Amino acid sequence: MDRQKATDALTWYGELFTRHHAVPPSVTNDSFQQIMTGFTTGQTAMLWHHTGSLIDVSTALGADSGKFGTLVRPAGPAAHIADVSYSYNGMSDPKNADADWAWLDHWAQPDTQIAFLESTGYFPSSTKVVDDARVQKNPYYTAAIDTLKFGGPAPAFAGSSNWGLTVVLPSFQRVLLGEIKPEEAIDVMMKGLDKAVKG
Repeated sequence: MDRQKATDALTWYGELFTRHHAVPPSVTNDSFQQIMTGFTTGQTAMLWHHTGSLIDVSTALGADSGKFGTLVRPAGPAAHIADVSYSYNGMSDPKNADADWAWLDHWAQPDTQIAFLESTGYFPSSTKVVDDARVQKNPYYTAAIDTLKFGGPAPAFAGSSNWGLTVVLPSFQRVLLGEIKPEEAIDVMMKGLDKAVKG
C-alpha cells in the first residue's frame, strides 16, 4: 500500500460523510435493509450498489414508474474503479468433473443467465450474454454494460476477505465516527495487511 495515496483516498471518501454530509447521518450503523428502505422510501436520493438490488428497487418503486434509474459509479479524483466479479460457479472436486462441466455449461447458456438476471437482477458473467438484445435493450442495464469497459476484479489474496471485514471496515467506521484520523486508520490497515499477507 502507498500510505499517502491510501490516506488521500480515505480522506476524500470519508469526507463525503464527515464534511459534506452527502449521506444520511445514520449511515455508520445502518444495516443493508435500512439503506435499501431509505432509498425506496425517498429518504435517500442515491444508492451505490450492484444490479443485485435492481429487482427489490423496481418492485418497491415500479419498474416503469420513472422514479429511479441507474448510473455508472462516478470517478473519484484519482481513479475510476469498479469491482467486476465472476462468482459462484467453479469446479471443486475432480471426481465429479462430468457433472461439474454439465452444471457450468448450464449456467453459461444465454437463456439461463438472462432468466437469472430477470429474476434476481444479478448481471450475466458472460460477455456474449451481455450482447443479447434482451440485455442491450433494457435501459436499467446500461450502467452495468458501461462499467464493464473500465471495471475489473477486486484485489484478492489469501486472507483478504478477513482483512477487509475485521480491519478495513472497522477502521473506516472509526474515521466516520471521528474516533481516529484517516492516516491513523491507514496505519492500522497497513499493519493488518502485512499480518494478513504473511499469514
